[in-house]
Amino acid sequence: MHIKKVSVFALVCFLTTSLTAQISMSSDSVNNALCRKWEFKAIIMGGQRLSNMNETVIYEFQNDGTFKRVTSNGKSEKGTWVFKPDQKIVLLKLKKTVLHIPSLTDDELIVSPGEGINGAENGLSMGTVLKPSN
Repeated sequence: MHIKKVSVFALVCFLTTSLTAQISMSSDSVNNALCRKWEFKAIIMGGQRLSNMNETVIYEFQNDGTFKRVTSNGKSEKGTWVFKPDQKIVLLKLKKTVLHIPSLTDDELIVSPGEGINGAENGLSMGTVLKPSN
């Protein structure tokens, strides 16, 4: 029983750490990886990926530091993005809403609430996983 509890704790720590991972790319590499159209892949809740959601959010990032987000209900919003190399995250601003990208690869990115400065902002380990759009 004790081993089971330790295993569950280790899994939760791993999943939480992977959600708060940092971007380890140069600014040019971030631009190259980020600036394209991205579509919904999964939602992360409590460290678990849920991909069987009826979600169609799309993000399209531009080299000039702007992006457009289109949500499931067809609402289109424009915002700005900036890579913070000291914090190793990308900050997104949509009007009064602040989001951040804690993880970015050529194949996947995660958008999470808040500025990503401390884990308390995202205590539920929530995020939206996106994949490149074809």
